[in-house]
Amino acid sequence: MIKEYIHKSVDRGRIRWQRHALERMMERGIFRDDVKKVLTEGELIEKYPDDQPFPSGLFLGFPGADNQPLHVVAAFDSKTSGVTL
Repeated sequence: MIKEYIHKSVDRGRIRWQRHALERMMERGIFRDDVKKVLTEGELIEKYPDDQPFPSGLFLGFPGADNQPLHVVAAFDSKTSGVTL
């Protein structure tokens, strides 16, 4: 269920980028579009329904031309219908 909510939120542009996530992405040369692609086209490989403050999941995808794996943890906020990274 979390996968469908996250897909819809990403499609609607309802993403809250945490400072920590953006810093790590910059350090590793990961682009926002790559993260979005993993969230919409990747596989949900772990669910964390009891995470606080929101349930979350671990996604795996291969967004770049180099076909390197990218793992993304995203949480879904049902009150705002948004994704937090």
